[in-house]
Amino acid sequence: MVAISDKKIIGVDHSMFQQIKICDSVYNSTFGAESATHPNYRKIGVYSKILKLIYQYRLENNFRFSYYNSENPIVIKDAEKKKRSIFPFPMSQMTRMKNTNQIDSLTKRFGFITLKMLNNITNSLIFDSKTGEDFIIVEISKFDDDVNRFYEQIRLNYDFIIEKNQGYLNWRYCDPRGGKYIIYKAVRDGKFLGFVVLELRKSGNGFAGSIADLMVLPGEDEVVKAFFKTACDYFDELGVNAINYGVVKGHPYQRISSRFGFLDSSMISKMLTLCRFEQIESEYDLLKSSSSDKIFFNLGDVFLH
Repeated sequence: MVAISDKKIIGVDHSMFQQIKICDSVYNSTFGAESATHPNYRKIGVYSKILKLIYQYRLENNFRFSYYNSENPIVIKDAEKKKRSIFPFPMSQMTRMKNTNQIDSLTKRFGFITLKMLNNITNSLIFDSKTGEDFIIVEISKFDDDVNRFYEQIRLNYDFIIEKNQGYLNWRYCDPRGGKYIIYKAVRDGKFLGFVVLELRKSGNGFAGSIADLMVLPGEDEVVKAFFKTACDYFDELGVNAINYGVVKGHPYQRISSRFGFLDSSMISKMLTLCRFEQIESEYDLLKSSSSDKIFFNLGDVFLH
């Protein structure tokens, strides 16, 4: 949606359409990717008018759920003040950073160093039994229909998950207009076990890496570990200092990521997921009683670069 004055765009709101499985139903949903109003046109109701059009569009096209993420302190403070609906399972932005001297804020740098020390102590107390890998990891340029069979298995394990079939994944990660991604899949005897999507992008004077998406069949923790190792090796070889990964707080993938040096930077910088659920209140009440291992979304679902 855009607002125009004198043939110039003065306001904009971008949303990404998604189909999301919430409990036992699938709903047309939107994720709010970005919004902005030109500084010269603020506080005159530009964005309020855009919102009215958005709500009308959602109603006419049967969009039942919408949500967005924010790290902006002003947005977070306003949301908490107005008691807006907050998604009951927060996302933790996990960060692996080799050189903390690149953090500009002394407070954040000290916080990150402290988290790193605590993580090293915790990991030293964990006995990690290793088994021989009976699967292979291969790079792919697109998703074949075997990902549909994989997703039909995995979706049963979750109460909240974006419908990630072949069409969606190829649109999201394999169209060059949507960005440049590196994709790997794990296979055992021809069976699709999972995939990981990596992104390399410019950040300041250098590059930052992201694990945009990572999904593995339940019970295949060794595959999850192999994907984290693959991601770290890939970015380390390129000399990338920081790698980001988003995961629902308390999800098993968060624990595994910490074994590879990923720290919960959301403990230093707060992030909220805000949502509207008026049209699916009963399902949402069921969702709130679920557990974090039954909720799935990560960076590729909530950040578009």
